[in-house]
Amino acid sequence: MKTVSIPLRKFLYGLTFLVLVPATLICWAKAADPHVGYPALKSEKLGLFLLLAGGLLMAWAMRSLITEGKGLPMNAFPPKKFVATGAYLLFRHPIYWGFGSMLTGYFLWVGSASGLWLVTPVTLLGMAALVLGFEGSDLKKRFPDQQLGPLFELPASDLIWAAISAMGLSHPDVPGYDPATQALCGFMDLTGHRDG
Repeated sequence: MKTVSIPLRKFLYGLTFLVLVPATLICWAKAADPHVGYPALKSEKLGLFLLLAGGLLMAWAMRSLITEGKGLPMNAFPPKKFVATGAYLLFRHPIYWGFGSMLTGYFLWVGSASGLWLVTPVTLLGMAALVLGFEGSDLKKRFPDQQLGPLFELPASDLIWAAISAMGLSHPDVPGYDPATQALCGFMDLTGHRDG
């Protein structure tokens, strides 16, 4: 069985995330638009600004990974060197920040309710899951001695915390023993009690 060459794999990986994923998100938004009841916000100026600013941030970060990191901006073909300059001085993961900005900007520009209220938040959560579930630990393994302190950063210890209660906000410390049944009956709330 013949394997696919490394250059072809890199091309296909890049094509997937630079063309196919954005096209799929746009198609998803168009298909979901009739089913989303939230208002379609349209701002061509703000949308175009966010779209262009996000694209420039992504390009700047990708260039840094290629020239300084000696690798590609791809999980499958990561840079060999740690990069803490350029866009990485501003954000810990500037490619994701840029893509989120582009996505928000595009859907504001075209006035898509489902794009803004459904596709963008789900995509942002997916990117956060990728960073928290894979990239963060992968960076620590590959570059254990490197510390990145960008200008704009969320406090790591306060990023995600939630408590699940079977009785809602009035009883946040009551555990939910059967979450599926409680959720179906409407007795379960997701609360934000830090110590709960």
